[in-house]
Amino acid sequence: EERIHRQLEEEALKRQRETMLREQEAQAEAEERREQMEAEQAEAEHQRVEQLKRQKDEAETAQCIRRLQEAARQFDLMVQSKEQKEAQKREIQQRRFRDRMQAERKARAEEEQEEKLLEYERECRQKQREQRALERQRKIEEEEAKEVKRLEQVAELESLFCAQKAAAWTCSECGELSVDHPDTPGRCMFCDTPRDQGHIAQTWAGWAWGPGGVMVKLE
Repeated sequence: EERIHRQLEEEALKRQRETMLREQEAQAEAEERREQMEAEQAEAEHQRVEQLKRQKDEAETAQCIRRLQEAARQFDLMVQSKEQKEAQKREIQQRRFRDRMQAERKARAEEEQEEKLLEYERECRQKQREQRALERQRKIEEEEAKEVKRLEQVAELESLFCAQKAAAWTCSECGELSVDHPDTPGRCMFCDTPRDQGHIAQTWAGWAWGPGGVMVKLE
């Protein structure tokens, strides 16, 4: 919406500038016609002065010469003004051409910038999808590794039950059923928490894991 609003403002400014340029051109043309009329009048005055110069005496001739000099000065000023108007007209045309070229370059730059933004957004979405896929894969691998470790510990626990016929106890920290491992006596096999005699939930003395994961009493 901001881009559309900015384009509308630029178009309004462009139309306003074109209207102003047309008015200036019209004024320049009117000034040119007036100057042409003045030039024609000056030329007529020049001819009249020449005629009077031939008819009048020396005093009148001197006066006519002064008037002729003034007319020539005015004519020179008129020529200079005309040249200035022509230069202004050329400058207006050149400015309009530069404005048009600048607008075209700006439009192309905006299109290229928009394409770059779209491409960047696509790349970001692709990277996010890849990152989410990697994160899911990592979580799956972590869960699998935890499950494998748990199964190994359960197998070791069953082996210890059968081999040692030791008393089992429930860890007060993680809640897992554990036994005293020879390498870490008095500590939980799962979370390494010290065995707390005051928080043992269950104990089995003289029991071991049997077939199918069933506890059996040892003879």
